[in-house]
Order: sequence, then C-alpha cells, then structure tokens
Amino acid sequence: SVPVAFGSRLHILYVFSGVRRQADVACNLHFLAAEYGYSDVCITEIDILKDPVSHDMLVKGNKANLMTRIYAGEFHAAFLTPACSSWSRVRFAPHGPKPVRNLANPRGFPWLLGAPLEECTVANELVDLVIELAYAMHSVKGQYLIEHPEDLGCTREGHMPASIWQLAAVRDLATETQAHTAAIFQCSPPGSADAPGDIPKPTRFMGTTSALATAPFTGWPQFNDKHMYLGPLPLSCGHAHTRRLTATARGQLRSASSAAYPPPVCRWIADVILRSSRLHPPS
Repeated sequence: SVPVAFGSRLHILYVFSGVRRQADVACNLHFLAAEYGYSDVCITEIDILKDPVSHDMLVKGNKANLMTRIYAGEFHAAFLTPACSSWSRVRFAPHGPKPVRNLANPRGFPWLLGAPLEECTVANELVDLVIELAYAMHSVKGQYLIEHPEDLGCTREGHMPASIWQLAAVRDLATETQAHTAAIFQCSPPGSADAPGDIPKPTRFMGTTSALATAPFTGWPQFNDKHMYLGPLPLSCGHAHTRRLTATARGQLRSASSAAYPPPVCRWIADVILRSSRLHPPS
C-alpha cells in the first residue's frame, strides 16, 4: 500500500466519541496534525450524545451507512471505545450496582431479566459492532484502535469480573489482523510530563496502529493459577492517589466522571494514531 501523501488530509473515524470537550482526542488530532506532515485531520465523530437518532449504531440502517463509508475507503483509521459500565469491576464493590456478567459468563448471567438483561444485551451488541468495524477497517487497509479497561483479574474479595479482553472474538480479531496490544495507567500515559491524574485507571488498547507496539507495557494480561493479575502493568502506578473508582451508597457508578480521558491521555492517543496512520492508508 502507498503511504498517505505528505501534506494531505487524514480522515479518522471516532465511534463512541462522547461530546466534544476542550483538549479531547479530536482536539489533539487537529493540534498535532501538522507535526506529522498532514494538512489537517477530518474526524467523523459518532455518539448518541451527539445525535440520538442517526448516531445509534444498533439501528440497522445507520450501521449499514457507516459500513458503506468504511468499505468505500473513506477513513484512514478508526478509534473505537465501547461503553464499559456493564463490564466495570466497581459492580463487585459493596453497595454498587449489581454485576450483570463475570469471567464464567462474559456475555451475561443466564438469569438476567428486565433492565439488567437489556443493559447487558446492548453492551454486548456494541462490542460485537466494534469487532465488526475493526475487521472492516482492516479489510480496506485502514487501521483501528480499540480502548477498554484493563483486565485486572480476581478482586480482593475473590470475585472474577468479566473483560472484553477475555472474549474469544476479540482474541481472534487480534490474531487475524496481527494487532498490537498494550496497557497504560491513565494517570501517567507514556511520554506524559504533566502532574499525574487523580486516578490510576488501568486501561488497555488493542489495534493495528503500529505505534502501539512501542508502548512500555505491551502484551496480553497475565494471571497466576488463582487468576490474580501479574502484568504487564506493575502493581502500582507509583503515585499516591486519594480518589478511587468506587460505588456510591445509592448504587450508582462513581466512574461516570472518569469516563472522559484526561488531556495527557488524549494527546497520547492522538500521537499513537498519527504516528501510525501513514503506514496503512485505505486501499
């Protein structure tokens, strides 16, 4: 494949982008574009918070339209960040919202009914969508990058949370597209010179963006025979954090405010995409 021409415009697809914020991933892609030899970055951001009708990717017509654009070679790279609330370890904390899945039942407990079943089903469909989008991007020689919380294995209380990184479909995607994977602490992403963020929030990235292979903590999560986490991230980020992801007394996830990436993480993500994109343009 021929590299994207120097000085040309780069087209990025960002699915589950949230609402636009100052110093977010899109802002950093625009800011850093010239540094990597691009005239500009055109970003297609998709999120139901932006448009609850046309951005709902579980509507067949909306998904078909996006697939058509991908197969037409419109995008050089895709950044895919499926919702993680139903996968959160916080659900196993006391007083937290009840878990809907675990290691033995990664796609949901068989006894779920009503709202918990719907929540779990929608979350599963969004992960399936991300896998499908990644395959589509790879088929036209575009790149993809997926983000989700790191799989930290067994909790202190002995619970076994589920993780998308355990899913056979995700591992198959990685194998078939020869993807890289690496984990970071969101409080201090690689190359960050800023003061550390207020929570560690271990996070994993997987994708065909070649720059991901140069991150410090590469490779899949490793566990001992009791499914306790062994790495690649160290046990501690090295900072003294006062805030933790916990559940409130009313059973709500307190991780909602941490859903938005800190600015240093946004810059690192943009850097990974821009350092990689010229290598795999659309066919």
